[in-house]
Amino acid sequence: QKLISAGVNVALGTDGAASNNSLDMFAEMKLAAVLAKGVSKDPVALPANAALRMATINGAKALGVADKTGSLEVGKQADVVAVDLSDISSMPTYSVISHLVYATSRYQVSNVW
Repeated sequence: QKLISAGVNVALGTDGAASNNSLDMFAEMKLAAVLAKGVSKDPVALPANAALRMATINGAKALGVADKTGSLEVGKQADVVAVDLSDISSMPTYSVISHLVYATSRYQVSNVW
């Protein structure tokens, strides 16, 4: 949280199975958000929308390609992911972003375009 407050671009990623064996960006977002809360002893540290930004546009900024990818905008390249939230474990869904960060796994991805 201190780095973000200082204006540092903090990004999330997974570089391969050798580092964590899961390649699950949903798990990375959850871990970052939960660890930030625990370490800072602040239950509102690193909210879900910030974790999602760290996994998307901030990653593109870190790689120097934010003008080409990292967000859904006209003229940018993107992979669009459909996530199935119809399972009982995803109900009720009050906040889609919170669900994506805290309650979703790679196994719920139904399509990628």
